[in-house]
Amino acid sequence: MSSALALLALKLTLVPAIIYAVTLAGRRWGARVAGRLSAFPVVAGPILLFVAIEQGAPFAAAAGAGTVAAVAAFAAYALVYSWLATRFAWPLCLLGGYAAYGVVAWLATQSTWSVWAHAAIDVVVLVTCIRAMPRDLTAQPPPRPMRFDLQLRMVCGVALVLLITWLAESLGPRAAGVLALFPVLGTVLTVFSHRASGAAFVVVLLRGMLWGNFAMMSFCVTLAALLPVVPLALAFVGAIAAALSANALSIRIQRAAHRRSGRA
Repeated sequence: MSSALALLALKLTLVPAIIYAVTLAGRRWGARVAGRLSAFPVVAGPILLFVAIEQGAPFAAAAGAGTVAAVAAFAAYALVYSWLATRFAWPLCLLGGYAAYGVVAWLATQSTWSVWAHAAIDVVVLVTCIRAMPRDLTAQPPPRPMRFDLQLRMVCGVALVLLITWLAESLGPRAAGVLALFPVLGTVLTVFSHRASGAAFVVVLLRGMLWGNFAMMSFCVTLAALLPVVPLALAFVGAIAAALSANALSIRIQRAAHRRSGRA
């Protein structure tokens, strides 16, 4: 019982603490940084850790492969929301983004492709969606922090962790992994930013999330590869290192692209 209570306490504290730190960093350094950090495995990573502890390494490895497959679903959400945001208010944008995520996520749960095949597809999808994002929108001031914004992000993160770890066994590893990437933080960030500062700001935010998903993909691919063959702690250390390396590389690529085009 004591170990179960300790694990529950970790679920209730780890994710909110990470979300708190990411939110403050995003507020300090702007939409692009906020997008990148929110796409880092700040929620999916702890979910996979708890799944590994409760369901075992093989289950968590398969769930990590499911999360890799879901990266394309998140990219669909970001692209559809961005284009709808250029013409419509946030409720319709959110509905369209969720519909796009749902279709691609459902296809991911039906797939029998390897994690490496999905990773290759993710790279193509992310690059394509980044290039297809709306551009040259009229910039607006950054949003002021909305009341209960931070608290809502933390509650949503904890709720997703508790829900997936509770349902993991009945959902199965692939579905649990796909659900781990459901855009909970993305929803809070995009809706609040869209309401406060309009389409231009939210497009920059979502583009940052797409760039950040290279780190998410690298984290989950590494975890799926290492969990069956190395101890749990070592697998997660390797996955975090892979995510940090991918993030550093994508930042360099993004900056080079920005210098060439003169656009964010």
